[in-house]
Amino acid sequence: MLVRELMRQLLAALAALATLGVVHRDVKPENLMITDGSGATPARLTLIDFGYAALLSDAADSAEPGAGLLSGVAGSPEYAAPEVLSWLEVEAAEAEGDDSVQGDWYDAGCDVWSVGVTAHVLLSAELPFELPEDGDEAAIVAAARNLVLDFKRPEWQEAELQPAKDFVRSCMTTDRHARPTAQALLAHAWIGEGNSGKGVNGTFVEMLNETVAIENAAKAATNTL
Repeated sequence: MLVRELMRQLLAALAALATLGVVHRDVKPENLMITDGSGATPARLTLIDFGYAALLSDAADSAEPGAGLLSGVAGSPEYAAPEVLSWLEVEAAEAEGDDSVQGDWYDAGCDVWSVGVTAHVLLSAELPFELPEDGDEAAIVAAARNLVLDFKRPEWQEAELQPAKDFVRSCMTTDRHARPTAQALLAHAWIGEGNSGKGVNGTFVEMLNETVAIENAAKAATNTL
């Protein structure tokens, strides 16, 4: 299945980024470029747009709250993890002059949540849950924290997608401390074997080179206009 292979490649890239302390913070279908596979050439995924990316700091010995972790809203709300959305409440409170509200510090696990949302969208053409259209910040955060994955669309009832449902549930574990890492999810039953043997770092380097090549080509095309 193409989606399964693309999610494997995405997890490999995120696992490699995590080893470098890099958190993408905006994983979604719009930030995935796919090279169409033909014949013996498999489809290739390239993760793009690192505009929201952030670097985890090495502060293991610090006693400060959130030491080494990230804060603040980033990415698209539909794909953002509950801990990322929690900073919407902080922003709203600060706008009212209240600095007592604290968001949830987070790490690369927020990217894993976004992988789950992305897989759900690619497999069923719909988001796993809808954010309140007219809800305030607290309602938006509550919608993510109280998520119920119902998989109502008919395609989710197919036997071959049962492992995929478990994969999405694992990615979208609301407790970030219990959420598996990208590296751990590479061993999930739905993702399966099929590893290229290059390892996550080798795969990431290839994807990074593809991104650079695409951006350079775009710049060159612009300069010739």
